[in-house]
Amino acid sequence: MYCEVCKMHIVNNQTWEEHILGVRHQSSLKAVSEGTGIFIRGIDDSFKHQDLKSFFSRFGKIEEINMNKRRMFAIIEFSKRESAELALSREIILHGKRLRIFPRKVHRIPQNTNSVTASTSTASKEEDNEESYVVPAYIPVDAFDVDLEKFVRYVEAKEMNCKVNMLCQSLKLALSSNFPGCQIYPFGSSVTGLAVKDSDVDIFVDLGDKVTVEAASNIVTRIKFMLNKFSEFSKTIAIPKAKVPIVKCFHKSTKLQCDINFQNPFGIHNSNLIKFFISLEPRLRNILMVLKYWAKTHELSGNGHLTSYAVVMLLFYYLQQLPNPILPTVQKLQSLCKEVLKVEDWECHFRCNIEDLDRKFHVDSSLQVLLDFFSFYSLFTFEEKVILLRLATAIPRNMIVEPQENSPWFEYKTILEKANAQLVNLDKPMSVLDPFVLNHNITAGMGLRDTNRFQIFCYKAAEMCSKIKSGEVSNLQALFVANNKNQAKYPFFLESWKDNGDVNLIIPVSSFNPKNTFEDSKSEPDTSDDAGKLKLLIEHVTNIFEKVFRFVFVRTDSYLDDATPGRQVIKKENMVDVHSNTGGNKVEQCVYFYSSFYQVWNDRNNSYRQFSFPITMNYIEKEMHVTNFIVETFYKGSMEGLKQTDLKCIFTPYMENRCLQLQLILCGGCKSMKQITTFLLTILQKWLDK
Repeated sequence: MYCEVCKMHIVNNQTWEEHILGVRHQSSLKAVSEGTGIFIRGIDDSFKHQDLKSFFSRFGKIEEINMNKRRMFAIIEFSKRESAELALSREIILHGKRLRIFPRKVHRIPQNTNSVTASTSTASKEEDNEESYVVPAYIPVDAFDVDLEKFVRYVEAKEMNCKVNMLCQSLKLALSSNFPGCQIYPFGSSVTGLAVKDSDVDIFVDLGDKVTVEAASNIVTRIKFMLNKFSEFSKTIAIPKAKVPIVKCFHKSTKLQCDINFQNPFGIHNSNLIKFFISLEPRLRNILMVLKYWAKTHELSGNGHLTSYAVVMLLFYYLQQLPNPILPTVQKLQSLCKEVLKVEDWECHFRCNIEDLDRKFHVDSSLQVLLDFFSFYSLFTFEEKVILLRLATAIPRNMIVEPQENSPWFEYKTILEKANAQLVNLDKPMSVLDPFVLNHNITAGMGLRDTNRFQIFCYKAAEMCSKIKSGEVSNLQALFVANNKNQAKYPFFLESWKDNGDVNLIIPVSSFNPKNTFEDSKSEPDTSDDAGKLKLLIEHVTNIFEKVFRFVFVRTDSYLDDATPGRQVIKKENMVDVHSNTGGNKVEQCVYFYSSFYQVWNDRNNSYRQFSFPITMNYIEKEMHVTNFIVETFYKGSMEGLKQTDLKCIFTPYMENRCLQLQLILCGGCKSMKQITTFLLTILQKWLDK
């Protein structure tokens, strides 16, 4: 090894690390670096990486640009000292803003300091001294990982181990008089190291004998009264009718909320597995903290839907199924065990000795793992596959009914039969089976709407990670920016909803039932794939505009790639129907312009009262009848003297034809499109998922 800075050869890796942190290298590095870099104050979100590069390139060749828009600074490293001095001698005004330019100063890291700690502590000095900023370029830690480390330190629960021990001691003291010999086992994020500041503590209390559901229901009621008498606990609530009866309580000394169960010990073994996987590659902890926080911020987890445990296991499955797996499978770990641990007939043992594994597991880039995770699940066909976490494989649902011998599902069924367990219900939109309790779907709470939202948010997160990677976005905080208007109650994704009513929304194709068609629909597209379903969805959305809103089609535009061979655009009468030269379905972006003189979206409530609709009539048919009534009764079918409303609709295939992006823009007529948009969202909400 050769150090270019110090002009000397290094013997081995250990000596290299000692040299990098040594006084000689730090002094040489400071001498080389100081003078070629500038520190810029005053940038904001309007500044792009390319803007700085284009402007400051006039002073000389640029080696590197680092931006932090949140803290409003940037670092530019030139090839030559003269370039930096020239930039410092000028008054810099960019985007109409006067930028403050200072010489970049590099501070030496003290010896015997952990690289991550050093990089973070030195970086934090920038806030105290705006004329000097420490760039830890000489530390072999990815810049994103440094940002990630700061984020984790901000959100993680402090002193959790100590607090959990205090809680367990108090709980044992409260229960021991009535349940002598009971054992207290915490599990979940409080023991895996994934707890955040407001995390609850999950606890399993082993009373010695197996507890049935009926017994657990009685026990939790009894425990509630016992804890109420103990001064350390308050806000005690028993939930005996839950699938797993629990007691919820608050521990005063530690200020921890606690969920206690007496029936389900599997959380202990799941937690041990998570801890082991994190021990194989410690950077997984930070990645998991980001994923958990991301899911919570966007209301994807909690409320009985996607659990934090499911988020963790989805990451593990992704890492296990790679061509070069980053984690071993549970099946592999169990095969290395000489002793078998069975809990209620389920095998919960696994080998947790790292030395027994035949290879080391390593993550090259935390950012790349996040990007690939989001990309992988954004397009994962949950409706077609079942994920088996024990084997780290996904099997087609159509193979489950009659599995071939020696197939993964055949092996699964054999294990279920040995455990005398019932087959799992695989009718759920998302099916991910636990690695230990093989008939437990850990995503059973995810309905179709939840699954669609999860995949769209994954797609958005993948886009954001790509921007972070390219430098277009400065840090990972952009992953957690929530859209308050994008409520979980909608079967679609609200991209934006402007004050004037213009709306941009994303409709998942899977939320549309092709059977819910208009009776007079003339087209019979091939709905065997997503593109065919997408074309049918576009047709029915345009039918809603024309038959419910009474918009009149004016003209259409299509944006097509002229280089695409063998394509043709079918006219509006047959909708957007673009075929590739292979004969497969293909849908392109298109724009429709509509006009209307009838504002049938206003004051419909009084018109509803005029009808008593038959039960057999679907929702859209009812709305069409109300629209016809309004036009004939209030407008007398005439457009004379009425103000025209012009609307632009942009239909764009999204997520490889798995979704339709719909943009509505008011072009003229109404001052605001709020009432049109509100009515449309109500229509779509009631029509989809039927």
